[in-house]
Amino acid sequence: MQRENNTMGKFLYLLYHGYWSMILYFGFSSSLLTRAFSPLNGELMSKSESQAFLLGLIFFCNAVGIIAGIDHFRNLKTILLTVTSPFGIFLILERLNDLPVYVYICGCVVAIATCYWLVTMFSTPIRRGRISDVLWNRMCRLVHASRALTNVFLCIFVAVAMVGSSFGVYSIKSEPKGRQLIGDEIPYSLSRYESEFAGLRQENWEKKTIEGKVELLQLVSDFEAEYLGLSDQPWVVCEGMELSTAGTYAHRENRITINKDRIMYDHVGECLSTLFHELYHAFQHELVRVYDQLEEQDQKLYFLRNAGIYKYEFENYVSGHDQNDFWDYYTQAVEQSARQYSHERVTYYAEHLDLDWRVVAD
Repeated sequence: MQRENNTMGKFLYLLYHGYWSMILYFGFSSSLLTRAFSPLNGELMSKSESQAFLLGLIFFCNAVGIIAGIDHFRNLKTILLTVTSPFGIFLILERLNDLPVYVYICGCVVAIATCYWLVTMFSTPIRRGRISDVLWNRMCRLVHASRALTNVFLCIFVAVAMVGSSFGVYSIKSEPKGRQLIGDEIPYSLSRYESEFAGLRQENWEKKTIEGKVELLQLVSDFEAEYLGLSDQPWVVCEGMELSTAGTYAHRENRITINKDRIMYDHVGECLSTLFHELYHAFQHELVRVYDQLEEQDQKLYFLRNAGIYKYEFENYVSGHDQNDFWDYYTQAVEQSARQYSHERVTYYAEHLDLDWRVVAD
């Protein structure tokens, strides 16, 4: 049995743990790494603390897996189950307040199976050998079986999350609302959605599900799109993104994507700041579209100068993903004007809806 379970040498066994852990970490960090709740006190950890905790979890789970399997279970299946388990544990801690039902089901299955094996271990007669040795061997098999079953469920949890993130299956979306002018009401008065916008109060925001938050952000986006005169209202989508990315705007899809971590845990004012920033990028693209339809002489009019600058910068856009390019990204006119608009609108909402928001000038 030992020879069947060992399909590689000890050095290769150790090397594969490090290799697959590194691959999974970088893949996980690109879209699924958000802040998690501390298992010690239940408090939400910061981004840097969450990253450090995940790395510590990877080291601990791999150390336990290596020690447990280096003599009898040196094979690729055991390695993949071991290196995947810390990411599954982290996902559970990340969604501690909103766990999927199947996580509870999996936990119950593991608990029931462990109890069954425990009863079997003590109820099966010992026909030969020392009682202490036999019980010790049975206990080791019980621990290995429970650990393997738990790792299988954690592996499935991580695989579902990563596949869903890659294909956008778990993007949380909301449909833009139709434009609704009511009688002779002032078109851009916030009072039009007074009851709905009450959800922007921090105490109400924190009670909403992530789907409810996206729905409310979509309503705000529709209102702002009408205020800006956009011909098409952008979609608002919530997805897992790198921790350093608050949100993005995809012009071709006319889609605003906001980091799931920001929607789940950040102050509502910060979420709206991101929304307004990306929405203004949609306006800038619309302005460039109109600019391109004009004759060359008309494009030289002074009030269209920003449109010409936006056009040039979009064609030569600096994303800022590289730390060396951050200053070039930050000082682009498209980014400066979007930050200014975002700050002005967050301030406007806070003042006119009497909201206790933290408004920080950029």
